[in-house]
Order: sequence, then C-alpha cells, then structure tokens
Amino acid sequence: MVPGLSFHVINAWLDVTELCFLWDGFFNGTADSSHHYELRLSNGARDAHLFSEANIARAWVSTKRRFPLAGALVRGADNAPLRVATDSKADDSSGFASEPHFIVREHDLAVLRSCDIVFGQVTDAEEAQQQAAAILQGPRLLSGELLVQLHVFR
Repeated sequence: MVPGLSFHVINAWLDVTELCFLWDGFFNGTADSSHHYELRLSNGARDAHLFSEANIARAWVSTKRRFPLAGALVRGADNAPLRVATDSKADDSSGFASEPHFIVREHDLAVLRSCDIVFGQVTDAEEAQQQAAAILQGPRLLSGELLVQLHVFR
C-alpha cells in the first residue's frame, strides 16, 4: 500500500458463463485458452527496448487497467479461497461452499505481481511453439488467485 493513497476494492458475483469457466478450471482446464504471437523487430537493435522486460511489464500493467478482470481474484463469499461443497449444504446453486465472486483491487491493477509474467528463452520459433504447447499440456498454471498469465519467450 502506498502511504497517503487509498485504493478501492470491487466485488462482483460471477455470471453463469464465468461460473462454467471456474468449474472447468477446477476439473480439467479445457476452457483455458492460449494465443501465440511471433513478433519481429523491423529496425533491429534500435528498437530492442520495445521488447525489454520493463517495457513488457509496463504494457501488461496498462492492459490490466483496461481489462480489470485480468488482475482479479476469485474468492468465496467469506473472502477465503474457493472450496467445492462436499455435501448438499452448499450456500447456493454454484456447488461451492460459498458463492464465488470476483475481487478487483485497484492496487493490483497498478502493479506487476510476480506471477503476472513469465519470461523465458528460446532459440527459434519452433521451440517457442513447443514451449506454448507444454504450458497447455502441463499442470494448470491458472487458479482463482491467477486468472491470466503472460508468457514471453525471446
């Protein structure tokens, strides 16, 4: 928290589509999506700063400010991590022990969290494609604490 500044927290309930994505994430993550882009510098070393970690981080923070759910959390109504209801005493029809909701903290949109971006090295476009495939086929990286993650391979 920055001294002298106050930050807002917004809570919003999940709609049916968002709840379906949440359930999918709990069980197999097949609704997770990936976009793979290959970028090349047109002016070589002169424009290399465009792909610096600092510039990518600034761009990601700007993206989170424009699309706040990219920096949100999903929690239960009791503000605790989500738990699947194990009996018929679920708080609602969602199937969770308490109804899930988004938490958007203004502060989280203004900073880069350590889990927001993963930087890696590759030797060519084929290796980048293999890395992207490995991310999707490996253990799920997203959770209620991390709804979006950016992977940058250079």
